[in-house]
Amino acid sequence: MADIITYPENGITYDADDASGFLATRLSGVYSAEEDFSVTAQGGLSVQVSAGQAWVRPARFKGRSIIMEQPTTVVLTEADPVRSRIDRIVLRYDAAAKKTSLQVLDGTPDSAAPAAPEISRTELVYDLCLAEIRRPAGSTAVTAADITDTRADEAVCGVMRDGVTGIPTAQLQAQVKAMLDSLQAEVDSRSFYTKAEADAEHAKLQEQLNNIGSLTSRQVYCQRVAKSMTIPDDVDYVVLTNSDCTTIDNTCAVVARGGSAYATYDGKTDKIKFGADGTLTVTITSGYYFAMSNVLGFRYEVSAAFPCLIGTIVVYISEWNGTTSDPVPDGTDFITFSANTVADARENPYQSGAILCV
Repeated sequence: MADIITYPENGITYDADDASGFLATRLSGVYSAEEDFSVTAQGGLSVQVSAGQAWVRPARFKGRSIIMEQPTTVVLTEADPVRSRIDRIVLRYDAAAKKTSLQVLDGTPDSAAPAAPEISRTELVYDLCLAEIRRPAGSTAVTAADITDTRADEAVCGVMRDGVTGIPTAQLQAQVKAMLDSLQAEVDSRSFYTKAEADAEHAKLQEQLNNIGSLTSRQVYCQRVAKSMTIPDDVDYVVLTNSDCTTIDNTCAVVARGGSAYATYDGKTDKIKFGADGTLTVTITSGYYFAMSNVLGFRYEVSAAFPCLIGTIVVYISEWNGTTSDPVPDGTDFITFSANTVADARENPYQSGAILCV
């Protein structure tokens, strides 16, 4: 009949196998994933493994208690110059040597998909993997970002517990790793600017901001004047020249769509009205100064060439001769004087010229 070991009892002599059977009731792993056998970077190729307690259970009726009372420094081999690899720091129990030691398992360099080396799980050699260390090609130092803590992974280490169903740490760790991989994939898929590219994009945006509210004009129409004529819809204001020429100077008259003006020059005065519907009429007041003139039509455009207030619209233009010829319209918020009667002239106070109501 087989012996039934009852442990412990007074007066009975026990050997290591009897104690090993008692320790076999606990599953393999570190005692605490917070403080036992943690791996940290120490600069260069060195890492430190903290003091700790662990158990290994290489067989059903065999268990071993492992205690390291002081932290230990482990030095890794140099990284491959052209290919990356993954190393492992393991706590290895060697039954033949009757001892446990810290060992570095070097991974196989592989640029495409480096994989961590296999650990041993036999009755004679039993490993607890404490950490995986990423070794980028040509790297000369191990950083905290290179170290992955695997103590909570039950497939390679785990936290020691009595032989009962415990917390599924492997499943939880797999879920966390999947989430991190998803976040990394999202980061990798995004396009990031270099500093030079970011500066260039910033300059483009700044130029667009500078152009907001900047107004200039472009000639889109030219026709011989008549007492009544229809101006195209895309014309915002007209300039009447004093002859057949198309040169704009201070002898011209300028009228915005929907406005009117008196133009006096060399003792002759004409009234010009530019209706909102596009109808342009020239009325003789004294003389007929614009009888042989051209009508030039202009359209407002946004440009950086001529800064002005955002949203302003010219609603009335009149010749300045000490007093205005017509009352300023009710819709006018402010007036400005130009050096001549050209609608896009720079705002320059001058005794004679045009009053632009906007």
